Amino acid sequence: MGKIRLLIADDHEMVRTGLRKVLENETDMEVIGEAADGRETVDMIKTLRPDVAIIDIAMPQLSGLEAMRAVRESGLDTRMVILSLHKKDAYVHQALLCGAMGYLVKPTQAAVMLDAIRTVNGGDYFLSPRIRSDFIQDFLRQLKEQGRPARPGLAGYRI
Repeated sequence: MGKIRLLIADDHEMVRTGLRKVLENETDMEVIGEAADGRETVDMIKTLRPDVAIIDIAMPQLSGLEAMRAVRESGLDTRMVILSLHKKDAYVHQALLCGAMGYLVKPTQAAVMLDAIRTVNGGDYFLSPRIRSDFIQDFLRQLKEQGRPARPGLAGYRI
């Protein structure tokens, strides 16, 4: 198998530089581009066709969410991972609705980032350990509000 081709999209040069340094040390990954705003992100994904794009939510021109929506509407199959300071469930929900397959909270450990990239590239979803529990608790709360009491393992539920 070839290397995982990556695009880094963040409006902070220091973040892009730091991510590049971490990712370039991996033998199975290759950074093929960097974008500093949402419009550039969409254009670079259309042009470079990365396997995975790591995208910040808060960027100029288009937000990361708007950029992801534009990529999905273009029919491109780049898998997208959000890397953001925002950890509220509403942001996670919106990111998933816009096409994210992964969501990481800044700061995150390099090992977690690498695991997320490999997981998403393999076709599975990945949520940051820092938000996973909160996300599940919110889901269980919503079930309870709908009159569907949560049971361990959600046995018997069709979602």
